[in-house]
Amino acid sequence: MLLAQPVTTSFAYNQDTHKLLVDYAWQIMLAIDSIGRGITPPEQPFRNLAISADFSDRVQRAVKKIHSLPANLPPPKDTRCAEPELIQQLGTNTPDWNNGGDFSKVPLDLVRYPIALDYESGNDCGIQLKWSPGTAYQYFNKNDYSGTVLGYWAQYPDSLLDDFHVGVKPTSAGGMSAINEGLALAGAVPAATVWVPVKCAWKCLKSLVSFSPSDCGDCCKDAINAGANAAHDVVSGVESIVPIVGDIKNDAIVGMSHHINVPLDNTDYDDLSGLLIARAGPFGVPGALESVAIALADATGATVRYDDSDAPKNYDVRNAQDGSPDSRHRDAGDWEFLPFVHTPMPPVDNLGWYGLQKFNAQPGPNTKFLGFALHAIADATVPMHVAGAFGWGHRPYEDAVTLLHPDLLAADRETEPQRVNTILLPRAQGYYKIISDWRAAHPENATGVPIRALVTAVAKTSWSTARADPSLFNDTLSVAYLSPAQDEAVLAYTLKKPIMQQLLDEAVAASIAFLVATGEVLP
Repeated sequence: MLLAQPVTTSFAYNQDTHKLLVDYAWQIMLAIDSIGRGITPPEQPFRNLAISADFSDRVQRAVKKIHSLPANLPPPKDTRCAEPELIQQLGTNTPDWNNGGDFSKVPLDLVRYPIALDYESGNDCGIQLKWSPGTAYQYFNKNDYSGTVLGYWAQYPDSLLDDFHVGVKPTSAGGMSAINEGLALAGAVPAATVWVPVKCAWKCLKSLVSFSPSDCGDCCKDAINAGANAAHDVVSGVESIVPIVGDIKNDAIVGMSHHINVPLDNTDYDDLSGLLIARAGPFGVPGALESVAIALADATGATVRYDDSDAPKNYDVRNAQDGSPDSRHRDAGDWEFLPFVHTPMPPVDNLGWYGLQKFNAQPGPNTKFLGFALHAIADATVPMHVAGAFGWGHRPYEDAVTLLHPDLLAADRETEPQRVNTILLPRAQGYYKIISDWRAAHPENATGVPIRALVTAVAKTSWSTARADPSLFNDTLSVAYLSPAQDEAVLAYTLKKPIMQQLLDEAVAASIAFLVATGEVLP
């Protein structure tokens, strides 16, 4: 098998894609920085970059300041390298990583070796074997490994197993959750009939005089919704008393907060809905895998354990002041009201917001959390994640991207200049304009980054690109992926290379814009 994964794993991109994507964006920034400072050799492949002088200056400032960020890495599991080829390459099996200092505080530009994907999960020195900046960038970079650290932290959110814990709620098992929904619905009628006359009597009377019946109708609609919410709160409050039995956490559910469902256009809890399994997919119709998950969750009463789960608290946006609305707060009663398949998850832009808050928190910048925002940007370019699905071709698509890494992300000296000039830099400057326009409109927050607006813009562009080819969402290939035909399912998606290239280019461009906007304002 190519890259076998659990049935319901909801990662967006494989972890190596996250890492390579960010490192690639960093190589482009290093090239812009070198050319802008006039220190490149004459044989370098880029002659004229399609970049404004202003943006070039901003990239140079950002590179200099990001270089000074701490790596925030824990000590390697072992200073000794296990791979014989790596030992031979380094000339030693005990690399002196940081000259005896605090490894977590080593500035990015002083990290002496490329960081491996298994830096924390492995058992040796954590150095990446056979790393290269790419043939087009070797003129600018021979020993700058900052991109491998940034990329490492970009894949890190996929390892946060405590984001979601799930257990069994007896009162939701065997389809009993439908009764809860019915109780809430039944409660909405008397609540609304009491509230509507009180709230809307005067407005409806005025509408008769002003010939504006819509005013009365809008008021009644709002009042009914208020009554429904009140009824829901009563039922969910009673339900929250019932304990949840058992505790499951694993990488099959950790990514439930890594989606943003653009076509669903649901704003009940956030600026856009995250994963809502009961309405998953590009057409709002769950695929085969989602249908199995729904049936199992309804039969067993599988419910989010609010107290044990980090995601419901961490990605609950409050007092954001970033131009996007705060989340509608949900407590334990809301999260445990129904099985998790009927519960809207936080969208991935909230994950980016959380990371940026933590990055900027005192006592100083924490590079690890910069990776949350970079992760959110990349996730917003996966077609199945912007359609809120873990089926519909999700896993074979991601594995096909991994299979095509050399073509999609490797920097080729002959073709790279045109790609950078005609696609990546114009798109990066376009995404940066979203940030600069927001800063101009909010002078009180002139160093801020509206990360949720940026991620949402990337997601909407990705959805527009993906929906142009409906065959991109292939639920049959998700089913085949779980069979002996897994390799064939992955290979089938390699035919979608052109659209993969478009979407990955969006991720690289937006990552550059984010790193520039964040880096240029660092102290």
